[in-house]
Amino acid sequence: MRTRGPLAVLLLLSLFGAVGAAQASHYPLDAAEFLSDGERAALLAQGIEDTAQLLAATDTPAERGALAGTSGIDKKRLREIQEVCDLLQVRGIGPKMAGVLRLAGVYDTRALAAEDATALAGKMQKANDVHKVSEVLPEPLVLQGWIEQAASICSRPR
Repeated sequence: MRTRGPLAVLLLLSLFGAVGAAQASHYPLDAAEFLSDGERAALLAQGIEDTAQLLAATDTPAERGALAGTSGIDKKRLREIQEVCDLLQVRGIGPKMAGVLRLAGVYDTRALAAEDATALAGKMQKANDVHKVSEVLPEPLVLQGWIEQAASICSRPR
């Protein structure tokens, strides 16, 4: 009987979501590295504690306008934050990969759902080569799963 080495087991577990920091769809604001300290403090003062609440609070232009008025965060910046939180709904995408996706021109789940996995891998590699965000990028098979999840998210009623 052949046994699997620890590295192979770890790889299999990570592929199926049993290991890794980017498993959760929602993050506490303290772990949202795409926010400045000032933005984080302003959002916490509004009672927004995680990216799920932040996504809900910035879903529409009217909601972003209201939050801009109470938090002091610019509406355009709130739209950028909303797009990152939207990408975080996809299992496996954490703040760092959301950043790489955005650098590759994929700003939200609607854009992700329209991508081709192989083409996206190339765009992400190009963006990462310039900006050096991540040491490891997902393979096209993983990206295909993200694309399918994004399509499912986009088809849900709001």
